[in-house]
Amino acid sequence: MSNKKLILEKLPYGKKDLNPVMSEDTLSYHRDNLAAGYVKRYNKGEGDLSFNEAGAFLHNKFFPQLKPPSGRNKPSGACLELIERKWDSFDNFKEELKKVAMGIQGS
Repeated sequence: MSNKKLILEKLPYGKKDLNPVMSEDTLSYHRDNLAAGYVKRYNKGEGDLSFNEAGAFLHNKFFPQLKPPSGRNKPSGACLELIERKWDSFDNFKEELKKVAMGIQGS
């Protein structure tokens, strides 16, 4: 067992602040159950320590990258041009993305 102790970093936003992109329930589940579980198991020396350390590290890097939605949240410039060339519109792209994402196991 390692003497090093892991922590779960504090969120730089409230749990409701990511709606409608990520619900409070989804954020709470991922942070308070999954990510906190990696930290807890690592600190107790349970399970695969490398896996738990990596899971804690990745979640501590992931959560701060999220930001509350603002404005229309629509791409512009070359990114939007690429989307419109392939899917005709940003709305079509969003629908196709949602359809494909919801087809992934665990969605």
